[in-house]
This record gives sequence, structure tokens and C-alpha cells, in this order.
Amino acid sequence: MYSISSHLRHNQDPQHLSLELSRWLKQVALLAYPERGLEGLTGAKWLAFLDETLGDDRFSRGEGRVFGDAIYRRQAPMDAASLLQLCESWLDAIAPELLRRRLD
Repeated sequence: MYSISSHLRHNQDPQHLSLELSRWLKQVALLAYPERGLEGLTGAKWLAFLDETLGDDRFSRGEGRVFGDAIYRRQAPMDAASLLQLCESWLDAIAPELLRRRLD
């Protein structure tokens, strides 16, 4: 079974990991909040949405800033383990919304 974290362990490419996580965040957000019009949301507005749904500011002020636009710059420093942890925390925070959508 494919997982983003196993991909990182195999390829050791944090840049690719951040791109994969960014795509994953958008896909999950679209599933959880289809009515919010998130398709075109980018940059600071995207980070604000992620902060809002997480319940803190780790996307706009913490390690999650990389999901604004820094992931597209090769030199952007990133800590892969922290990014994975942040995405797991976000998924935990929105899990009730995903479950509600599944039951509807």
C-alpha cells in the first residue's frame, strides 16, 4: 500500500513529499468542505483556511507555511517529519467533518 511517508523513506526527497502533501491536503479539504469553494484557494487564503480548520496557526505561522507557495521553490527549507505530523494533526481535526460527509 502506498503512503506518502513510505515514499519519503524510499526516495528521501522532502521537496517531493511537500508537493504530495499539498495535493493531499487539497483533495481531503475538497471532500470535507465541498461547499466552501476551495478549488482555487491558494497562498495566504489557503493557509488561513487550513489554520481555521486545524484550530491554530501552524500553517500560516509555523512549519505549514511551506504549503503557501514555498513548496514550488527548490530551496525552501522544510522538515519532512514536522510536515507529516502537521498534516496528521489537521486530518484528526477535520475527521468529524469527513465522517459526517460519509454518513450523509
